[in-house]
Amino acid sequence: MAEPCGSQSDHSEQPDGDWYGERLTVRSAPVPDPGEDFLTEVPDPAAVAWVRQSAGLAGWGEAARVTLPPGADRFTSGEKWLREVADNADIDDAVRRRGSGLVAFGSFTFDDVSEGSVLVVPRAILGRDGTGNAWLTTITPRGERPWAPGPFEAPVPPGDIRWHDGALSGLEWEQAVGEAVRRITHSDELRKVVLARDVYASADCP
Repeated sequence: MAEPCGSQSDHSEQPDGDWYGERLTVRSAPVPDPGEDFLTEVPDPAAVAWVRQSAGLAGWGEAARVTLPPGADRFTSGEKWLREVADNADIDDAVRRRGSGLVAFGSFTFDDVSEGSVLVVPRAILGRDGTGNAWLTTITPRGERPWAPGPFEAPVPPGDIRWHDGALSGLEWEQAVGEAVRRITHSDELRKVVLARDVYASADCP
């Protein structure tokens, strides 16, 4: 018998210390809309935010940080660093909205010769787009156990999962792959082929 679906709370604390490497695990998932006062949901007073008309992002903790040297190319240097971080990150973005996924907050000096320009990737980011959509992004150094910053609840396990064929059965899929291989190896019709098969999963819980 499957276990009943229910909520679970995870009040794990943020790991001690900050991490300044470049290999991150990033997870963005929808959360209930906390409303226009969503900044009150941020558990850390030392937060960073970019908000306009009750929509925006609030981040806390530090998963990665870089202090950029002064100079006219400090913006280019920051962009290069963030691109390298993103290229090395494992990103699972189930939200697909502006501000979800890997995000860094930046503060740049006005004068080219002044020091102090910095980019910070928070450990957690709460986002809201002002149309009823909100999400939570957690960013964890790879190898660490992902943590769930309060007051949000941890995801509920899906329970038993049942798999179903999509447009093609398993046998039909094997035949399609075999035909593609045959056309590549025994004729000049194809040099490369990309195949995809849809499969459905039904879970006991959302």
